[in-house]
Amino acid sequence: MLTSPRLPMATYGSMAEVCQQFGLTARAIRHYESLRLISTVRDRQNYRRFDARARTRLQLIADFRRAGLSLDDIREILDNRDDATGEVAHVDCALAKLLERRRVLDQARRAVDAAMASLQPPRRFGTMSGAR
Repeated sequence: MLTSPRLPMATYGSMAEVCQQFGLTARAIRHYESLRLISTVRDRQNYRRFDARARTRLQLIADFRRAGLSLDDIREILDNRDDATGEVAHVDCALAKLLERRRVLDQARRAVDAAMASLQPPRRFGTMSGAR
């Protein structure tokens, strides 16, 4: 955590603002901070403030979590983003993770479809409708 921001506090978002903006809980954001996925600055009242970099990372984290990626996968994507000289490395990494997630979900969907099909009532042959 940084304690001496260089930008005016007006350029930083508060915890309430980023929670609302990204649909995250304060607890989740504090967890991401403890895992060092994001970093924050503190104002004079010791409240967390989120600069543009932290907000960008929170948006990526929120999007990837909603897509079902693990925090380890997200860390790898963010690390690639930080290390890359261009945008390509983290995009390739993210696409690979998301395509794998899609493959797993497609496989699960097929399994659900098969299970639902097995629940269809057996057909009775030789019975007439309305006859008892």
